Amino acid sequence: MFDALEDEDLRACLEFVVKADALKKVLRKTSVIKSDRRENTAEHSWHLALMALILQRYANAPVNLERVIKMLLLHDLGEIETGDVHMYDSARSEVQKSERSAVDRLSSSLPQELHAEMMSLWTEFTEGVTPEACYARALDRFQPFLSNLSNDGGSWKFLEITKEKALAKNQHISEGSATLWHAYEVLAEQAEREGCFHKPA
Repeated sequence: MFDALEDEDLRACLEFVVKADALKKVLRKTSVIKSDRRENTAEHSWHLALMALILQRYANAPVNLERVIKMLLLHDLGEIETGDVHMYDSARSEVQKSERSAVDRLSSSLPQELHAEMMSLWTEFTEGVTPEACYARALDRFQPFLSNLSNDGGSWKFLEITKEKALAKNQHISEGSATLWHAYEVLAEQAEREGCFHKPA
């Protein structure tokens, strides 16, 4: 498509950007807020980047916001090949290996320094050790919570997620933002009272 361009690096970057557009086709389990339309992964990534900007003051430690936003824009690119596997799925850790390979393949044609940066950021996010990664991962778990909270339980109901299961699975939010984790706990209590979570028979 871009053969008419002389700059090889520019061609490679534009080809990557076109391939990355496929993330808009990957549907997640959560819905767009106040809608029954399922959100796609590109929308999820955009929402996370916006949240990173707006909620930065609530990170546990000072963070490099540019690095956080880069992680959030890149962290789910592997889903172009693997699809979305929700956080409660027992196969999630295995799929993560496939996602890494997919991100590596997708970005391998980029200029070498860009490819290396992408893989480094993807790994940093996945390992969740740096303040930036902890904050980014906290947002990644908080965003679906907001969606389900705003949609009367949303995917909690059809995935049969109880409040206890949600709290146990998402407690690492506290590693990135103690404030957001406290908000999660308070709002989860309210959500349970309002019947948003699955209730075992």
